[in-house]
Amino acid sequence: MRRPIALGLRLALVVTSLIGSVHFPALAEVTFHPPVDGPIVDPWRPGQDRYSAGNRGVDFASVVGEPVRAVAGGVVSFSGQVGGLNWVVIRHDGNLRSSVGALADLLVKSGQLVAGGEIVGRAAATSLHFGLRDGDKYIDPTSRFRAVPKVPPTVPPEVPPSSTPGTGLSRVRLTR
Repeated sequence: MRRPIALGLRLALVVTSLIGSVHFPALAEVTFHPPVDGPIVDPWRPGQDRYSAGNRGVDFASVVGEPVRAVAGGVVSFSGQVGGLNWVVIRHDGNLRSSVGALADLLVKSGQLVAGGEIVGRAAATSLHFGLRDGDKYIDPTSRFRAVPKVPPTVPPEVPPSSTPGTGLSRVRLTR
């Protein structure tokens, strides 16, 4: 009885010493690339709480039919419709999940392994939403980009001179 216990202890010591000498590299932080080449047209605007208004992602200018790419490698956890719109969700290392939509078509299936940059669908409109979650918490997707895409400055529209002095409002004539 003593022999198996002693042998087990020796084996445990050998394994422990071997593991201690092996270098395990830290997991590299996942870096994302934008799903399309357009600029951000609606930036990250988190709501005050889980149910309040905001934009829990960013929206990119896109061209209808433009290829939409996986922002990083991972496994497709969802590819289908939500509210009548096509969406793709990809699970990445580090408990991160990215989502892109609305797509005109879906070129990947749930469970499929995708590489960063692989085409997952085509844009359905002139704006494409990209969201990122860490677990169940939405986070600013631009925080993971290698280079943050440009956000065009917001320029207030020109206001025509007032035709009603002192009011700051223009009179508008409606015609049928």
